[in-house]
Amino acid sequence: MRMSAAPLSHQFSWQATFYAITAIGAAGVLAPTPKPKTQRIGHEFAAFGDARVLLAMGITILGPAAFFTSITYIA
Repeated sequence: MRMSAAPLSHQFSWQATFYAITAIGAAGVLAPTPKPKTQRIGHEFAAFGDARVLLAMGITILGPAAFFTSITYIA
């Protein structure tokens, strides 16, 4: 379901819409969440041993680096 604040802002002022969205956001931030189970930090670093993780990180780093290098060369 997709909701928009546009009908609310047409019915009321933009300030009322702003405060309504702020209240919804604050309720989401202040809502209680379940406490995650604790894990060792070594368990988190074990993900670096997965080739798919390293490939995704490499693409994330090298893709923008190549783009900015080419833009710098053109400029």
